[in-house]
Amino acid sequence: MPDLRREKQGSSLNIDSQISKYFIKKLKGILQVVIKNV
Repeated sequence: MPDLRREKQGSSLNIDSQISKYFIKKLKGILQVVIKNV
């Protein structure tokens, strides 16, 4: 059982990191557009 829990935690961590990377890219793109408009 502990092994399964470890695998689930690892996969969730990977998903979280992927989502955070995606949001960071989005935020950078939005910031660039805002700076250009200003």
